[in-house]
Amino acid sequence: MYTSLALIQFKSISVGYFSLDKILKTLPVEILKITNVCPGALFIVLSGVESDILSCKQICENINCHFQKIDNVNENVIDLIKHRHNKIPTYKNVAIIETTKCIDAFKIADLCLKNNSIEVFRLDYMLGLFGKGVLFLSGNLSELNSSVDKIKQSIKDKKILNISIIPAADSCIFKK
Repeated sequence: MYTSLALIQFKSISVGYFSLDKILKTLPVEILKITNVCPGALFIVLSGVESDILSCKQICENINCHFQKIDNVNENVIDLIKHRHNKIPTYKNVAIIETTKCIDAFKIADLCLKNNSIEVFRLDYMLGLFGKGVLFLSGNLSELNSSVDKIKQSIKDKKILNISIIPAADSCIFKK
């Protein structure tokens, strides 16, 4: 059985918890993450089979939220959600993708990990970013450029604030 994810960014914390309660009483899904991403916004990640995640989307349709579904999610994305650890990049070349919503950063991470030999070494999405997501990738330049091209083809422009590629980044930038 493959895992699908529901990434939901609610514009109201109380509405988010109310909706989550409704989902959990209706569907056999697992909570992977509940956190405030900015004052007044709640980020929830649920896992389950694809049909149950589709049903989550239907429950959330008339609610003021942003919903993103990821099917057959890459294990590294689940690890980023559960453990949220930042690493030193393996490669010197780095790509940084800034998204308008944190849910889009996870979708992009999954897309990159499924299509290229790159490393996601950091994903920021907590308080202070006002609901944005910032994804950090490392790899050889051709793979990073290929990932950026794939992102631009697959993700709407209005969801991406900025993409920067830093060739041979100074190692001091990403030290813990």
